[in-house]
Amino acid sequence: MTNVRFFLVASGSAMMERLDIALFASEVEHAKSIARRMSPALAKADYFSFSVYEATSETDFTEIVSYRAKISETLVEEVA
Repeated sequence: MTNVRFFLVASGSAMMERLDIALFASEVEHAKSIARRMSPALAKADYFSFSVYEATSETDFTEIVSYRAKISETLVEEVA
């Protein structure tokens, strides 16, 4: 069994389930790189908050970095 050291946690609105994604990386920079590549696709699925965690033991995790997707403003116009 592979020990997973890094995780990406993606969150959206309160109605959406949080996603916990294992990142198969051996270094912090590689884990951050994977997370940056995955975040745009997840943002298209309405996830907007992303955090990368490192497992420091079986029960302890340390946040490495957080990202937030910019949500484009929805324009509402009156139609005659």
